[in-house]
Amino acid sequence: MTKKVVYFHYFISDTIMKLALESDTLIEGIRENDSATDGLIIGFEKLGYKVVFDYKTDFFGFPNFFVKFKFFNLIKRVYKKVFRKLDSYLLNKLLQKKILANKANLLFTVLNPTISIGTLLFLKENNIKSIEWFGVFPFQFKSRDNVILTVPHFDLIVSAGNLLPHFDNRFKPASFLQVPPALNFKSIKKWELSIVERKKYSHDIVFIGSVAKVHSNRWDILEAISKKYKNLSIYGYGIDNVPDKYAFKKNYKGSIWGDDYGKVISNSKIVLNLFLNNYSKMASGMNTRAFEIPGCGSFELSQYVPNLEEFFTIGEDIEAFKDVNDLLNKIDYYLKNKEEREIIANCGFQKVQQYTFSNLIKKILTKLN
Repeated sequence: MTKKVVYFHYFISDTIMKLALESDTLIEGIRENDSATDGLIIGFEKLGYKVVFDYKTDFFGFPNFFVKFKFFNLIKRVYKKVFRKLDSYLLNKLLQKKILANKANLLFTVLNPTISIGTLLFLKENNIKSIEWFGVFPFQFKSRDNVILTVPHFDLIVSAGNLLPHFDNRFKPASFLQVPPALNFKSIKKWELSIVERKKYSHDIVFIGSVAKVHSNRWDILEAISKKYKNLSIYGYGIDNVPDKYAFKKNYKGSIWGDDYGKVISNSKIVLNLFLNNYSKMASGMNTRAFEIPGCGSFELSQYVPNLEEFFTIGEDIEAFKDVNDLLNKIDYYLKNKEEREIIANCGFQKVQQYTFSNLIKKILTKLN
């Protein structure tokens, strides 16, 4: 019996590229540092698909050291600016050939700015379906951005939130599916650590995520915590966007990826879940971190949005706060009450075990077909 083939075209960021270069092969490095991508590949394979994984996002390509050094990275950026249209044309022609050569039944990608409308029309002509995971608000892009222009030409747009009302009428998806997030239980799990590792990964209060300007609603929350508690640790990116007047900048520990991400969550007493600016405008859906925190067996203290109650019982599976005073009171209480904290963490852990990538992909394929 011939296996079905999914062509997974992956748009690799410079950050993931730098991390991936430390591994034996680039594909291994991507999968080690991008838990969701690894989970998607595992999910498709469990459903009987052969996965062809392609991370080539420019035609001519650049030596891997280009991402490690600023000078070479500048050359790459200048090239892309000057020859963007030519490179895109040649890349998409190559992509079309490779999809046909691999006898793919399906193209899958995640928020990919390199795939052209021409390629998506080519796939339709050859009866090859196309799916894009769209994980951010559409209004974060300009209307001329390729990632927006291509939306109507995919057979299916998938997201963990109800983004459909947020697309401009000119760029509405042909078909849209909202699904719960999924977890890769290879890295999202209860981590058992040595004494030495526990010293490295354990924190009383931790936040992981962006503090860039687009997420500036988080600044005052983190500032209030940092003023009251010395034991706050912040991991993520965007710290350079934060004005120097904010004291929480001293709590920043850097970015975190791969297994380190799960180990920090799993071995921290309280893990915060904070939402994007404008998240309250989304009618339904939830961010992935809301599931990852209990998935690592940790206690989640989340900013409250009504959508949380679609998935969790607040006070049983996770805890939530509605304002800064409520947040500080709950941090006080749960730092002092280990047993209650651990009961909630365990209930949350049990609740999220159903959210596998196999189940996610089954829902996507059912909608597609």
